[in-house]
Amino acid sequence: MILPLIFTIIFIIVIGSMIRAGFLGAPWVPTFKKTTLASITLAKIKPGEIVYDLGCGDGRWLKRAASLSQARQLIGYEISILPYWLAKLNFFISSNRSRLRVLCKNYFFEDLKDADVIYCFGLPEVMNKLEPKLEKELKPGARLVSYAFKLPHKEPAQVLRLSNHSQPIYLYQY
Repeated sequence: MILPLIFTIIFIIVIGSMIRAGFLGAPWVPTFKKTTLASITLAKIKPGEIVYDLGCGDGRWLKRAASLSQARQLIGYEISILPYWLAKLNFFISSNRSRLRVLCKNYFFEDLKDADVIYCFGLPEVMNKLEPKLEKELKPGARLVSYAFKLPHKEPAQVLRLSNHSQPIYLYQY
């Protein structure tokens, strides 16, 4: 009798956190491998840089970026419980685990001033809210790579499409 109740509570917490994440940022939608590779290439991560993924989901973008770059630190923010724990597991089994970290925090309340590269896949409402934060906090030379959705007022330095039917990947320079 108690076991079904415990599973029900866990289920409600997990689903509730995913719904909350969908309202605060974007629902968890894993990015295709080709898109991940293209966005990492577009970011041009240099040795020693600090990389953030805002709403990192299961951490696959950061894990791939760690394997393809010499970034000093790769940090993901994720507020949904299930993807957060999947990212923790993903990073734990990675050969690059010493450079990878995931935080169960809302990135809107975190200081992003140390970022050299930021990756995000946020809905238009998120991008509207994110743009002034980035303008205020990012240092000169920092880069934002945004998949599918652009910032409302800043012009991208580059727009990449993998095909005529694919979503764009935007690169912004600060």
